[in-house]
Amino acid sequence: MKLVFDDLNIDVGNEGFEQDKLNRKEFGQKLSALLDAADGPMVLSLDGEWGTGKSTFLKMWVGAHSRDFSGQSKVLYFDAFEHEFLDDPLTSLVLKLSDSIPDDGRLERLKRAAAKLVHPFARLGLAAATAGVSELVGPVGDAVAQSARDVSEDAIAGYWTEASGKLDAVQRFCTLLSDLASDEDGGSKRLVFVVDELDRCRPDYALQFLEVIKHFFSVPNVHFVLGANMRSLRVSVEARYGSQIGADAYLRKFIHFAVSIPEAEVLRGRSNDTIQYFKKLVRDVDLPSKLYEDLDDQLRLYAERKPLSLRDIQRIVAKALLLPAAVERHFVGFRVISVTAVLMSVLSRQHLAKIVAGRASVDLVGDFFGLNQNGEFPRPNRNTAEREVFILYHTWARIIQHTNQEPEDEETVEFTKGVFGRTSIYLSRTTLIDHIRTTVLEWDLEDFEEQDSRH
Repeated sequence: MKLVFDDLNIDVGNEGFEQDKLNRKEFGQKLSALLDAADGPMVLSLDGEWGTGKSTFLKMWVGAHSRDFSGQSKVLYFDAFEHEFLDDPLTSLVLKLSDSIPDDGRLERLKRAAAKLVHPFARLGLAAATAGVSELVGPVGDAVAQSARDVSEDAIAGYWTEASGKLDAVQRFCTLLSDLASDEDGGSKRLVFVVDELDRCRPDYALQFLEVIKHFFSVPNVHFVLGANMRSLRVSVEARYGSQIGADAYLRKFIHFAVSIPEAEVLRGRSNDTIQYFKKLVRDVDLPSKLYEDLDDQLRLYAERKPLSLRDIQRIVAKALLLPAAVERHFVGFRVISVTAVLMSVLSRQHLAKIVAGRASVDLVGDFFGLNQNGEFPRPNRNTAEREVFILYHTWARIIQHTNQEPEDEETVEFTKGVFGRTSIYLSRTTLIDHIRTTVLEWDLEDFEEQDSRH
């Protein structure tokens, strides 16, 4: 049974938007036009919450830029999280350059300049701790190792004690990088670094990365596109400097523009990109047909009114697959309850916690789906309401009327005849809570009553 869904397998640099299900190709074309038009150094952050498809978009865009959009910039994709173990963004970025563009002599000079900017004790320690720096960091390591042989320990120590020496080294690196980003006739040869997964890195490393970009790569025709959630970066700033630092103002020193990745297109009614993604996942797994239909109905209701990320869809499908096989054979009323609880367990655990704590209400369900008006879930009209809304309202109303020993509503009783089978006369609060616990929460490690007490 597949419970962890892999990201799309994209051949970065060669494949474009062929697998795009979220209609983001046009946004990619605009991004290419912007970067090709910019002359001065520019850092752009592609902002989005976890699970909104930032990495997938960037991987597609790298290949589409030159192949499909006639982009003129040289684009280099860099996964910051994969390189975090090196603990030195400068070395990692120069290594990416070395691996990505042919060397006409200028690149070698840049590598040697970069080697002098690496902390001397760090680079010598790296060489001693491995079979050789070159085996770990390739061409950059060659330059570092040569630098270590050519310069004595005393000379290195003296070099870094001189402030003017540091400034000279930085200026030399920036001059060589600017030369690398120009053609032989002095024209533009733009470089675009796509730095992905920066918000997954340690706070100190993420901020060090931004500082390296500003101090060493702020030269004409060199641009950066950062795949990072700005909220996470603000947390990194506060973790390092304290909550009084003013995280937004701090980040503006490094990032010129922050643009949000387009949300999945939502069309009220029958179509939704996230629902199409849901259907794609379901085709790859063995989700029982009746359970699929109920889940599809409720997902549509939710997605038409509230945001739903691709990661959310993956977790919902995985949670549904963990339901006991008997759920498929349950009466429809119990399946509706199970599906609502699955969605709440992923999207709003506070709502589910209230139900498990014995405080279920129709208005609580309506609030979760965004169906309430003036704080109440209005009774749907049989002739005008969406079928899914009608089913949801009366199914939950029937079990809540039983569990709370409320007066029964005639329309609800009529509509829900048999939806809970012959057990409907025995429904109680314990029935509802036990059903959720033995189906949806069987594989959940969190204590919902405790969680509810914290909200």
